[in-house]
Amino acid sequence: MAARLVGNPDQQFFKNDGSINASGTLTFYEPGTTTPKTIYTSTDTGGSTHTNPHTLDSAGRPTAPIFTDGLYDILVKDSAGSTLVSVSNYGDNNSAVATDLSNLVLNSSFETDTDSDGTPDNWTLTPHDNITVARSTSSPGHGAACLLFTVTGAGTATALSSLFEVSNLQTLKGSMLVNTSSAALTVTASVSLYDNTQSLLSTQQLFTSSSNSTSWDEDSFASLLVGDHETTARYAALKLTVSDNSTTGTVCFDGVTFYSETSSSSNSSVAPQGLLVSLDTDTSHDLNITAGSATATDGAYDLVLETEITKQIDAAWAAGDDAGGAETGFSIPTSGIIYIWLIGSSTTGAVDVLYSNSATSPATPTGYDKKRRILSWPTDASQNLLGAIHDGLDGVYLTQRIADLVDSTLTTDAEETGTFLCPALGLYIFSCQVNTSTAGTSFFVGTMQTAAGAGEYYYFMGVEGTNLDEQAGFAYERVDASSQMRYVASFDGGAGHNLTFFGKGYRDLGRNII
Repeated sequence: MAARLVGNPDQQFFKNDGSINASGTLTFYEPGTTTPKTIYTSTDTGGSTHTNPHTLDSAGRPTAPIFTDGLYDILVKDSAGSTLVSVSNYGDNNSAVATDLSNLVLNSSFETDTDSDGTPDNWTLTPHDNITVARSTSSPGHGAACLLFTVTGAGTATALSSLFEVSNLQTLKGSMLVNTSSAALTVTASVSLYDNTQSLLSTQQLFTSSSNSTSWDEDSFASLLVGDHETTARYAALKLTVSDNSTTGTVCFDGVTFYSETSSSSNSSVAPQGLLVSLDTDTSHDLNITAGSATATDGAYDLVLETEITKQIDAAWAAGDDAGGAETGFSIPTSGIIYIWLIGSSTTGAVDVLYSNSATSPATPTGYDKKRRILSWPTDASQNLLGAIHDGLDGVYLTQRIADLVDSTLTTDAEETGTFLCPALGLYIFSCQVNTSTAGTSFFVGTMQTAAGAGEYYYFMGVEGTNLDEQAGFAYERVDASSQMRYVASFDGGAGHNLTFFGKGYRDLGRNII
C-alpha cells in the first residue's frame, strides 16, 4: 500500500503567532482514540517509520517528510508542551493528499472529488458559456490533481472555497500555484467576507495578473486585515477567477495555501487576539466569542480557541458550544459586570469559556488549570445582558446610554464616592446631566480616581442655567478595583440640584494584563 504525504510540500509548522514552531511535536493517533498510529518516511508503508510523537527541528520541519496511511487525529504542540491545535479525522483515507494543518481552505490542492462529478469537494464552481471549470489529473503542480479553467471566448468563471471562520483582528495571507497556456489570460484571487448569518458583506481582491507564467509558478496573495474591511465579518471564502475578452487557453490552479495571522494592539505580547464578544440569539443571556488566542495568566501557556463558541450566563458551566457558562457559585449581577475568562486544560488541550463574578480569581471547572480574563460584559437592573458592541480590543460601548448614578442630595464642594458600571480598574466612559433648581446657577462637576490626592479633580463641566442636559459630551475616568471613582459638584446658590452620570461604555484595561 502507498502512503500519502502529509501537509504542504515544504512541511514547515508555525505557532499561532506566526513564529516558527521550533522543536515542537506532532503526535498521530488512531481517529477517536489516544492509540498512536504509524507514520512513514516514504510512500512505502512497509518501509521506514517515523518516531511518534515526532519532534520538529529548529526550523519547524520534520526530520524527513511525513507520510500517512488513512485518517488520523493529530495533536500539535510547541516545544514547551503547550497545545497549538488538535485535528480530528485528518488525512485522506488513501484517496487524496492531506491538506496543511494550518490551511484555512479545505481540499486546497483539489485532490478529492468523492462523487466523481468533476467538481472538487469543498468548492463551488461557476463556469461561463465560454469558460469551463473542472478538476483535472493532467500534469498537476502538487499532488494528484489541479483545477483547470478552459477559455474559448470572452467571459468570467469562478471557483469559491467553502466558508471558514475569521474574526475582526485576523490578517489573511497565502499563495497559490498557477500555470497558464497563455500568459495574457486574466487571473484573480479574492476573499469574500460574510457576517454571522453567512450573508455576503464584501469581496476584497488579493491578487490579479494578466501577465502569467506558462509553467507552474507560485503567486503570493496580498495580506488582508479583516477588520479594515468588515469588522462584523465572521466567515470568509477564497474565490479564484479567470476572465478575458480576447485570449483563449487554459489556467490551472493548485497548491493553495491560505492562513491567518492575528493582529494585535501595541501590547501584542500579552493582549488577547481575536476573541470578539457579541450578544447571541438570546440577547438577554447568551454571549458569542469568536476564535482567537490569549496567553494564560502564568505567561507560559497559550490558550487557543479554535472555533467560535456561545455560552449562557443563566446556566451552570458545561463544556462546549451552546452550553452553560456560569462558574460554581455564580450570580448574575444586578446592574453590574460579568467577567469573561478563557480557560484551558494543559492535560487534554481543551479550551472553553467561563463566566465569573471575579475579575481576578474565577472558580474554574475541574481539570481546567489555565485561565485568562479576556473581557467583561455589563448587565441591567433585571439581570439581563445589556446591548453593547465590543471593538475587538478592550472597548465595550453601550448601544443605549444608561442612568448609572443619580445624586439629588448634592452639597457644594463635597467629595462623593460612587460605584459605576465599569469593570475593576477599567476606564469608565460617561456623560453628565445637570438639573439646577435655580436659574443662573453656576455649576461645575469634577471627577478623580479614589487613590488621588485631595482636590486633584479634573473639572470637565461648567454650566449656568436650568435643566442643562449632558454638557460634558464624553468624559473618562479610571475606576478602582471596586469599580468606584470620586466626584464633586461645585455650585453657587440654592439646593435641590440633581446630577446624573450616564454610562456609555468602558475600556476593560485589565484584560490586557497577565
